[in-house]
Formats: sequence, C-alpha cells, structure tokens
Amino acid sequence: MEGNLMPYISTGLNKVLSGPLNGGELGVIMARAGVGKTAFLTLLALEEIYNGGQVLHVCIDEPPDKIKGWYEELVRINAKEVSLTVLRSLLKELEPKRFIVSFLHNSFSIKKLHDVFANITEQADFFPSLVVLDGLDFERYEVDFFESFKNLIREKNMPVWTSARTHRHIDKRGRAGIPYPCDNIEDLVDVVLLLDPEDDGKISMRVLKDRLTLGLQEPGLRFHPQVFTICED
Repeated sequence: MEGNLMPYISTGLNKVLSGPLNGGELGVIMARAGVGKTAFLTLLALEEIYNGGQVLHVCIDEPPDKIKGWYEELVRINAKEVSLTVLRSLLKELEPKRFIVSFLHNSFSIKKLHDVFANITEQADFFPSLVVLDGLDFERYEVDFFESFKNLIREKNMPVWTSARTHRHIDKRGRAGIPYPCDNIEDLVDVVLLLDPEDDGKISMRVLKDRLTLGLQEPGLRFHPQVFTICED
C-alpha cells in the first residue's frame, strides 16, 4: 500500500501477544454468535496485507461476495479520513493481495484445502503469508481432523487464523482452561483469543493462550462493536 493510506488498520495484537503467528501455528478467535468473528478475521487479513503480505481467505458456507463486502466495509470505516478517489484506489490495491476461496454445502475438507494450496501457488502464482479460515464448525469434527489440519499447515509452513463459536449455556473446559468447543484440542492451538461483549456495548478481547502461556484472563484490548476499531479509553 502506498503512502499513509492504511495507518488505521490495526488489530492491536502486537500489544498483547508475544508475536505474530509463525508458519505452522494456529490461532483461534473464540466468541458467541454475532459478536464479530468474521469482522475480526477480516481485519487480521487487512493488517497482514497492509504489512506487505498476501492472504488466502477461505470461507465456509458463505459466498465470496459477502466476504469481499466485509473487506470493503472495514476499509471504508478505518480509512474514513481519505478521499473517495483514494478509497477506490485502496480497495483496488487489495485485489492482487488476497485470494478468496469459498466452500459451500459442507464441502470443506483437508484434502480440498491441500488442493487449494497447490492450485494457487502452481497455477495462480499466489504465495500467501497468512491463511484466514472463516466458518469452520469446530463441533462437527473430531480431534483427528484437527491433527490432520495442523499437520497440513506445518507442512506448508503457513500461519492460520480461524474462529470458533462459543455457547453461553456450555461451560465445558479443557485441562488448561480453554473453553468448548476447543477444549479437546488445547495442544493443537497456539494462540486463543476470546471476544466478549461488555455491558457498555464494547467488545473486550482476552488472551486465553499465547503459545505456552495460559490463562491470561484480563481484558487485553477493547473494541467498538462490528467495526473493531480500538477503544482508546
């Protein structure tokens, strides 16, 4: 990105984590339905692109146009001080730096993801520095699925951010305190963040796991809802 067009795009994770995800590491955003998992994943993707990377955005049971809409909305909100001409240029610049793949009708699988990696690198000459996987239903898969998934991203040396839906009425936790539905794969996830709505409408983010460090329950950051701009108060 040219100039200072995107200084507003920031998740703030550099303030609360020991470092960005490395190749082969898996990060999970946990939150209840409607809190903003997709928006936060998209913001992570925009941040990576702003920092010079390329993003493979994999969405499950959502059409690509809806995901593109999230990118456009978040750019408009976070770069609201720029002119319309600059905004259009900024949105255009996003296109070659991201690759959106959609799996509809429960068609996602490890093999198909492996094929996507092969196709985009060999045929599209696209080499992502980050993968965002949106819409993965953690409750649908057993531990062996996640073991295979982790083996794949290790093989590709690819960092992956994904999201998991929590439930207010399920208080099940793993040995290390990671809540359901990630309680049975604590050892396979490297970073776990919990997004939680507060009484004033803001969203707090807690770091539940940062590599080998566990139980960081204090709110690390606060965000304005939906748009995930950082609250400075």
